Amino acid sequence: MWQWFRKLGNFVLRFFKRLLGIKVDFTPSTPTAPAKVEAPATRPGLDSVLRFFKRLLGIKVDFAPSTPTAPAKVEAPATRPGLGEPELPLASTAPPQYRKRESLFTYREREFYKALMEEVGNEYQVFAKVRLGDFVFLANEPADKKYHRNQIQCKHVDFLLCNKVSHQPLMAIELDDSSHDKYDRRESDQFKSRLFSEVGLRLLRIQVQQSYPKGEIGKQVRSKMQEAQSAADR
Repeated sequence: MWQWFRKLGNFVLRFFKRLLGIKVDFTPSTPTAPAKVEAPATRPGLDSVLRFFKRLLGIKVDFAPSTPTAPAKVEAPATRPGLGEPELPLASTAPPQYRKRESLFTYREREFYKALMEEVGNEYQVFAKVRLGDFVFLANEPADKKYHRNQIQCKHVDFLLCNKVSHQPLMAIELDDSSHDKYDRRESDQFKSRLFSEVGLRLLRIQVQQSYPKGEIGKQVRSKMQEAQSAADR
């Protein structure tokens, strides 16, 4: 009979657990420690029922009513000032501020320019950082005229060698460093190669170096000039 009542009590308590969302912990009662029943203050009827089953079956009932939990607070990641922020707000009314560069050349360009002038400065007029549109022009009206014009207006060559008297463009020199391995630079280099071939100008590419052996730059310039002249005489 006792086993039957205990099974019945367990069944009823599980039923209340599922119905009311409470946690029921079954532990056998001991003579030395009477079972403690903690019931929610808001459910007096349930308290009486569970106390009855407690006395009947000698079990301990702990109430853990399920209550809706507040959604976890999401904190915005801390911002790190100065990263990804423009120097001026997008809607700023401050006028643009310009600064003068310390030099027209980078260190590598300056070292090459000095070596170039020492070797061919007496033969050619040397100009630096010349825009393509200053010595090449668009001679027709193709589709997307603005795009093709921008191709020569927005690109330049590092050095341009001209006739000392007439200033006729004769050869351009491009200093190539590791940045020319990037996709956009390769694309620009390919355009310049096609352009110079089309307009009949020589283009000499020289790899940037720490220093340039004496006579090496002049040798390459003269060789390129003779190569182009031989092709024109054929």
